[in-house]
Amino acid sequence: MFNYTNCITWSMLMQREEGESELITFRLVQPEADRATIVTFYADISEEEAAQGGFHFDEAEYLEFAKQKAADLPEGFVFMERDGETIGELVLRKAEYEGREVGYISFIYLIQAARGKGYSEQMIDYAERLFTKLNLTEYHLRVAQANARAIRFYEKHGFYILGEEQNSISQACWRMGKRIARLGRGA
Repeated sequence: MFNYTNCITWSMLMQREEGESELITFRLVQPEADRATIVTFYADISEEEAAQGGFHFDEAEYLEFAKQKAADLPEGFVFMERDGETIGELVLRKAEYEGREVGYISFIYLIQAARGKGYSEQMIDYAERLFTKLNLTEYHLRVAQANARAIRFYEKHGFYILGEEQNSISQACWRMGKRIARLGRGA
């Protein structure tokens, strides 16, 4: 069950296998106040990329990027919280692709302890709700070609490969897309 009044206060109650329930909420990121958390999350991903070579994390540069994201689309820069504990971050934006405006997932992150437990599906649902609210009919993301687990996850959730691209560290990636189904109008 979920309560969706707007993207800022979107929350849901998740039933866990053990019969317990937990409250999942999304809250707006405040870059200065949430600096330690956003830096920790991004640095965690950056360490993985740095291990592949060619990437250096600049905290000040990332904070400026975060401030701009929060200003551009506040509802697109959110933390996922489980019973008040921050377990993930989602960064969404609008982008131009082949002459049309699409939604774009710039960053999706879950702490290690929250991975593989269904939270990613809730992040995808949040993204689709926001992109629908923005009257977008499709959205994209980029995933490393070497990340077979993530590719399977996205394909399972309706994404398809649009083409090959490189990320900021020249890593081979797939650009994947998904059309947003509209009620009463089909996919």
